[in-house]
Amino acid sequence: MHQSHHDEILRSIHELPPLSRTVQRLTELFRSSDFRMDDIIDAVRLDSTLGGRLLQVANASAFGYAPTDSLQTAIVRLGSGTVMALASASCMRPVQGVDLTPFGLDEDSYWRHTVAVTSFATALTNIGRGTFGDQLLTAALLHDIGKLVLADHLDPEQARLLDAVRDEPSPVKREFQVLGVHHAEVSAVVAQHWDLSESLVKAVQHHHDPPPDADALTHGLVIANHLAWRFEDRDLAEDDPEQALLERSLQAVGMDVHAGETVFATGCELFEQTFSAYE
Repeated sequence: MHQSHHDEILRSIHELPPLSRTVQRLTELFRSSDFRMDDIIDAVRLDSTLGGRLLQVANASAFGYAPTDSLQTAIVRLGSGTVMALASASCMRPVQGVDLTPFGLDEDSYWRHTVAVTSFATALTNIGRGTFGDQLLTAALLHDIGKLVLADHLDPEQARLLDAVRDEPSPVKREFQVLGVHHAEVSAVVAQHWDLSESLVKAVQHHHDPPPDADALTHGLVIANHLAWRFEDRDLAEDDPEQALLERSLQAVGMDVHAGETVFATGCELFEQTFSAYE
């Protein structure tokens, strides 16, 4: 991809609309170590759609709690990560008519994968509280948004070339080979543009290639992404480099095969129960 294309992509990112006022307010509150629950509730009450989504997810049977109609109970039950993810979801949706076929996707499959990754991130957070911090769900929603940006700038020849290298198992290598940039890098720039944390930016940037010093947030996103592929019946050969990444990330966060299976089972159930909340 020529420098002019890179410049065009960067311009389009900086022309993206800002996060909603609700997300901006919640981000500001959660960054404070002494935020007040009343302030969180007030921010959510200003967004009736978000309030309904929080109650819907909080009442999902996979969490094992009695139903509630209290926003405070829902927020406490779900935690800041889920609240932020549900608040941010509308910002991560593909615009109608975007052509994702060069990436082997359409609008529906893109969004289902995004919500699947978020469901497995939720399961990981519930099992390993404190391990992944409170940003894993937002990272899960954001991790592939670079594909939307790139899809908006592909010309027919680039789309043809992407299709021609479909046999390359690594999506980031395939994209870099044709475009000189890949979706994870672009997603990271979007996260920077929205003033999200440095750790979240790095997790999104490296969810296909975690560096040796990657933190738990990055490894959690790798795990959630791979479990979503499994949920979607994507087969990975034993010698697939992506499979090796999954095993390394599980080990890095101290998870064994049994724990991984528990996360997978819980995430599958959460997806079925919460998908409609992101619609």
